[in-house]
Amino acid sequence: MLKGYVEIERLSLQANHGVLPQERLVGNRFEVSLTLEYDMERAAVTDDVAFALDYSKVAGVVREVMAEPSALLENVLLRMRDRIKREFPAVLGGKIKLAKVTPPIPARMESVAVTIGW
Repeated sequence: MLKGYVEIERLSLQANHGVLPQERLVGNRFEVSLTLEYDMERAAVTDDVAFALDYSKVAGVVREVMAEPSALLENVLLRMRDRIKREFPAVLGGKIKLAKVTPPIPARMESVAVTIGW
């Protein structure tokens, strides 16, 4: 086995996640970063994309999950992890970070994020 990682960094999306009604109505900008572990040996040896983890399809799953509103970022991350595990059985583990870029907090910050790992 040749352990490898596919990383998607700071995929920017507009979505309607949050506890406050305004967040559900107006939405916010989010950034999703993923690191997905898989056995890349067959893809590396054969140079055949059919054996690689298709990061464009992973990004599509992320967009679909983000389109369904949730109160908590934790819920979004759990749904995202479950979809990735179901649709990409080659993924052995991973880490997903979901950042809300402009959280409704009266303080100056770059973002607030929640991360899940498995």
